[in-house]
Amino acid sequence: MFRTVLIKRGSKLQYIKGYLVVYDGEEERKVYLKDVTCLIIESTSSLITIPLLIQLVKNNISVIFCDEKHNPTGTVLGLSNHFQNSGNIYKQINWNPNITKLLWKEIVKLKINMQLQVLNMFEKTNIELLESYTLEVEDNDITNREGLAAKVYFFSLFGQEFNRKEQSVINDLLNYGYSIILSCFNREIVQAGYLTQLGIFHRGKSNPFNLSCDFMEPFRPIIDVLAFISVNHKEPIKEMRKILTKKVIINNERRYIDDAIRIFVSIMLRILNGEDVNIPNIVLKSKEHYFND
Repeated sequence: MFRTVLIKRGSKLQYIKGYLVVYDGEEERKVYLKDVTCLIIESTSSLITIPLLIQLVKNNISVIFCDEKHNPTGTVLGLSNHFQNSGNIYKQINWNPNITKLLWKEIVKLKINMQLQVLNMFEKTNIELLESYTLEVEDNDITNREGLAAKVYFFSLFGQEFNRKEQSVINDLLNYGYSIILSCFNREIVQAGYLTQLGIFHRGKSNPFNLSCDFMEPFRPIIDVLAFISVNHKEPIKEMRKILTKKVIINNERRYIDDAIRIFVSIMLRILNGEDVNIPNIVLKSKEHYFND
């Protein structure tokens, strides 16, 4: 079963009778559209037809466009056709602030726990420090344990010279991976009939994906694992392209990452709407799994 379709060279993409048809001048391949969850177009010389774009949107398929350096630069999101779209947005505007503050606390704790798993996986330092941060997170993370943990975590994983804002192979890999999973979160939130713009913690006026940025935080360490493994590979970006073929364990079930994202978003929305649901447990698999799959 196809999950991600990657277009690496100039191609024409069109829709024919339920299939995504890709013709690159040498060969033609057909992929049943129902088997696709994500389409990544890396070649800037590719052409895509309007009928195909419409079908991709109708089938809730993430479409990601990359620039000439293979960096994701844009995505396509449909107008939600959820039957309770307006009602859900009204609920979103009126989410209980006490619940949003408590949920952000739990999201931060889960993210730091994921970072701990990464550091343990690669036998890095500062384990005890991050463990202490998980015990100190308050509602809405008012003491910014998320930011403190991130600084310690990145230095431990990538070294004291690492700077998240500098141009580097590692940052290119991280940005690529984060963009892919952000697109998956956007897809699930829109499909559920909610706005990606209205976040519970992220409130950037120029950020159209505030809620997606909130929800994706615990999934970032998965990308960090792949970046750490890929950076010493002969073709690091080739390894990072395999993101959505990887699996995690969520609520004791092995799931592809995009399936885990769907489950996670559903649970987050239920919590925000006042349902008594526990935040899911996420466990990383072994480093051999992420390297070999």
